[in-house]
Amino acid sequence: MKKIITLFVICIITITGYAQKSNVSKAYNKAAAVENPDIPGAIEAIEAALKDPTTQGQTKTLYTAGYVYEQACETERIAAQKAGRNLDNNIIGTNATKAFNYYLQAYEKDNQPNEKGKISPKYSKTIKESILKFYYRYYFVNYGASLYNSKQYNEAITAFDIHTSILELPFIQGSDNCPVIDSIYHQVQYYSAICTQLGGDISGAINKYERIKNNGYEESLVYQFLYNLYLEKKDTINYIRILEDGKNRFPNEFFYLGTLINFYLDNNQRQKASDALDEAIKRDPTNPKYYSTKGDLLFVAKQNDAAMSFYDKAIEMDPTSSDAWFNKGKAQKQIAFEMDQKIPLTYTPKQSAEAKEEVNNQYKEAAKTLEKAIELDDTNVEALKELRSIYLRFSGYPTFSTKDKMYYEAQYNKIDAKIKSLIM
Repeated sequence: MKKIITLFVICIITITGYAQKSNVSKAYNKAAAVENPDIPGAIEAIEAALKDPTTQGQTKTLYTAGYVYEQACETERIAAQKAGRNLDNNIIGTNATKAFNYYLQAYEKDNQPNEKGKISPKYSKTIKESILKFYYRYYFVNYGASLYNSKQYNEAITAFDIHTSILELPFIQGSDNCPVIDSIYHQVQYYSAICTQLGGDISGAINKYERIKNNGYEESLVYQFLYNLYLEKKDTINYIRILEDGKNRFPNEFFYLGTLINFYLDNNQRQKASDALDEAIKRDPTNPKYYSTKGDLLFVAKQNDAAMSFYDKAIEMDPTSSDAWFNKGKAQKQIAFEMDQKIPLTYTPKQSAEAKEEVNNQYKEAAKTLEKAIELDDTNVEALKELRSIYLRFSGYPTFSTKDKMYYEAQYNKIDAKIKSLIM
């Protein structure tokens, strides 16, 4: 009786194993049918074979699984062409991802030595051709873009990274027809990094941005992303490194130099700020922003005459720069304020009237400069506020005529209304 039971079990195992091998062939035939491929039937058959221990790890099973899911992509592609519609990137992407993973497993199995130590690959050439087809048709790129638009960032990363990883596969790299790295490749790496950042993996995003920051695609944006991420991590060393590198790599973009100078100023490193500006001016003497910023730095250092000459140089180079006019006007107003503060300490009562007249003239010069800044950009709220404070002073100044006071009061109200309309 015991022998009968044993034989019965063996028969069951043999029959089951045969059925699963049959499923592998059935799956392939259903997917390969020229006229009416039965993709659902092929998937059902291959999934059964993949779950059975007797067939799940076999090279043929894994290859057939890849083929079935590749044919699912082909079926969608042909259907879209016939209907004159766009591909469903989700259908293409999910099936291509499964096909890719099964093909990789099959390739590895296909290149293992047999019991005699010999390697006789049967499916490797076809697998390579299929994977290259996925690459050239941008299946994973389009799938990643669809996931990105749906804010499925982690899934998008997987899709994007599969596309770029294809060129890193040894059997692709070493081939004669290995694709060249192109702009799309770099773009995909860029969006993979963005998805990593949006997905909350700050360290992972930094690693990706660092790898691609000099590959020619959106380099300045990548540097700015790195700047923000290092700032978020409070990593001052790398924060400064990125700004320094950015300043040198993008000499015409003021962001890096301006941010670096502000950092130096905030940390009381004025000499470094001054040196950075001098270097920038030497490299690009036609950039008016550098002169305007140098004027600010000199003004903070109480070198007023030198500061004014740099402001004037910036304005001469670009008379339409609202910022340059604003910086000069703000400095002129500060000079007037400091002059006014010294009057009680410096002048006799008899002299003070003349000194106050000089102060008012300085304020008027500042007002003219600020008015020019606002003429060029009437949304410059800071310039409007500086000018408003001058008008407020003049609207109630004791020695001014009633007519002048009324004029300045009207100007004050006009500017005040403008500011409120911008900030509310």
